[in-house]
Amino acid sequence: MSESQKLPHSSSTALDTATADGVPTIEKRFNFWTALSVAVCTSGAWEGWTASIAQGLAGGGPVCLLWGWVFVSAGILCMSFALAEFHVALSWGSICIACMACWAIVNIFAVRLLHYMNTTVLVLHVVGFVVVIGVLLGFTKDKHDAAYVFTNFENHTGWNNNFVSWSIGLLSALYAYNSLDTVTHFCEEIPDANILVPRAMVLQAGATALMTFPFIIAVLFCIGDVGAVLASPIGTMSPFTQILINSTSNIGLSCFLNCISSVVAMTAGFDVWGAASRSIWSMARDNALPGAFVKLHPRLKVPVLANLVLLLPSIVVFMIYIWNTTAFYGIMAGVLVAFQLSYVLPIGINIFYTCSAGAYVNGQRVINLRSSTRRERRDGVFLVSQPPTPCTRRQNFREPSDCADSALCLLLAQHCFWLGEIHKF
Repeated sequence: MSESQKLPHSSSTALDTATADGVPTIEKRFNFWTALSVAVCTSGAWEGWTASIAQGLAGGGPVCLLWGWVFVSAGILCMSFALAEFHVALSWGSICIACMACWAIVNIFAVRLLHYMNTTVLVLHVVGFVVVIGVLLGFTKDKHDAAYVFTNFENHTGWNNNFVSWSIGLLSALYAYNSLDTVTHFCEEIPDANILVPRAMVLQAGATALMTFPFIIAVLFCIGDVGAVLASPIGTMSPFTQILINSTSNIGLSCFLNCISSVVAMTAGFDVWGAASRSIWSMARDNALPGAFVKLHPRLKVPVLANLVLLLPSIVVFMIYIWNTTAFYGIMAGVLVAFQLSYVLPIGINIFYTCSAGAYVNGQRVINLRSSTRRERRDGVFLVSQPPTPCTRRQNFREPSDCADSALCLLLAQHCFWLGEIHKF
């Protein structure tokens, strides 16, 4: 690309005052703390790690959980820099539908409430971090020694290769960094978004990496027998709750402490719902979806239809889970691969093409390369994340994920070729 073809440097003032050729724009109602809170709540941090440690316990034990976190955090930091640059069933069904209704209602009628909710949960995130560590260290009588925490390796995955087992265990750390891009969907509602949003993304990734590391060390000292934790009735569903029960001998206190993660997850639902609705609205504004989705409510100034249209697919996904969990996880395997590919698209363009500089520039190609290879490694590990022998209640996710990954890679290659031919980026 020649210098004359590059877009001019984009200032924050220009972005704040830009309009879309008469298309209504969403008013700016958030700030930097909203952006940071959204990034923290949707990524999960230590709460997300506690909700997904079963694979880490099975795939390597303490070594995988501790050093895997360091390994993954290094890649995620690079990615954040790179992305910153651009009956029973009936009862649970009622609860889930109620949650979806709450997410839609707040994102339509009380959007400003998101700022206060996320800021409050950010405080809860920090306070809960201190409280949970204090309870674990204070109540656990028989703690492991340092050699166990930093060097013990255990393979409970069913794979004979320890490297594959350790790689599967990395998913515990990877899940704690999901939805890194959620805050970017609120850019139009944040003043100086091209500065504050990248700053929030990088700060979230860095703070999560540093904050969760001592949390993992504390949990590993108090974890007890890994095999017993995994073999307990809730071992695969919520192993961290079982660890708390073993340490405190108090089921009520353990469930209360684990509810901190549930509160953060519920708040993240509001953020992700709002992010999805704004993606639909943005695509409609660019004529990629029907124009009905671009209309804003005259008084509320929100895309009402873009919020309501999310209800149907959300209910369908939930019903698939009730019908057959194996089918649900098979579908989600392909969806998550596609989700990760959406991260690597802008990073790949930054590697191979020279784009115009914005207000926030990392200036390091090695960061883009590191984050891109980390994403490919994650997809590769996800394809073997289940034991090698499938059964009626559990399948190996290679087939749907391979199909999705191959199809999307072909589309990506075709799209990049087309971009290179017309020299428009």
